[in-house]
Amino acid sequence: MVNNNMKELKKIHVFFYFISICILFFTITPVSAFNMLEQSAWSTGDFDIPQKIKDVNTISELQSFLNSKDDFTRMAAVRRLGEIEGPNSLDTLISIFENEATKFDDRMIPLVRLEVIRAFGRIGTPQAKNALMSILKDIWEQVPDILKERQKDKRYPFYNDRDFPQVGPALLKELYKWSGDRDVYEMASDIVNNDEADNLYLVRTCQRAWEICIKNEALNKGITGEKETIIYLLQYRGDIGPLHESGIINYRNAYKSTAATNILEDFSEATFTSLLSELKEQQKTEQSESLRRRIGTLNAVLRTKKENQEKLEDRRQQIIEAKKQRDELEAQQKQIMEMRKMHQEELEALIQKIIKGEELRHEEWQALKQQRVEEK
Repeated sequence: MVNNNMKELKKIHVFFYFISICILFFTITPVSAFNMLEQSAWSTGDFDIPQKIKDVNTISELQSFLNSKDDFTRMAAVRRLGEIEGPNSLDTLISIFENEATKFDDRMIPLVRLEVIRAFGRIGTPQAKNALMSILKDIWEQVPDILKERQKDKRYPFYNDRDFPQVGPALLKELYKWSGDRDVYEMASDIVNNDEADNLYLVRTCQRAWEICIKNEALNKGITGEKETIIYLLQYRGDIGPLHESGIINYRNAYKSTAATNILEDFSEATFTSLLSELKEQQKTEQSESLRRRIGTLNAVLRTKKENQEKLEDRRQQIIEAKKQRDELEAQQKQIMEMRKMHQEELEALIQKIIKGEELRHEEWQALKQQRVEEK
């Protein structure tokens, strides 16, 4: 009887071990993949504020979310702060940016600081522009020292760079709407004319700075309409010059070309289509290399816009599917834990049964021993 009970006990232990392995295998990998998808979307501002944060209407209620240890919660709270307070949130946003630790997730993205920068851009006041400029000047002053350290040690870690690889381009992206501002233009000009501008470490920053410089030049020429700006940018790209010289990349020209293309991609597809039809009509009577290149550039930009939109939709769909998968896994995990609890109770009952059986056997053995003593 006892042997049978012990066999059953061993079976239950084996079952628990199997369940534990299942929990680890089915929950860790998918959730990790899901987090990577989310972080990619969050870094570009592509996320919805959770309902519990969206329901908050005062700063005092929002404070607990702003103090959360979770990066996404703080990031969502920053967006809600801008919605609630608008321009009045500037001082708080500056404080959040300054107090946010230089802490990177597995993709090295300073999520909260990026959302603070986007909040400044959405507010859009001169004071918001000044806040962006102040941050940019502060970190740009440190770039020479950072580059020197990187030259000394190629393993120089990014976390010593004060988030510059991500924060620098983000600041310039938001400052683009003030391209006509003298201070903004001069700051962008300082960046693109820096002696280290061809350093790969500064690629995205220089490209964003060139966007401001190109836009400023167009504004100074009185070019403001969509179609006129597109025509200007096509001409600008054509006048840039070679991107390679003797097999060596001309970084300055490459940055300018990419910047002009980035600006082009911001315009509506309808304007592109209309202009493309006009150029194709013009091509019937005029055969020139410059016209052919303009048509080619417009077609390429339209393809890129379509591809980017498809990638965005695909990523959103992947996140939806990943969330669904995560919910299913959490439901399975809950079911497994309930089963584990049930079997734990069965195990405890079995153990008690075995203990009682052993106690009964011991009592019977003692009684038998006493009987034999009495018989003697």
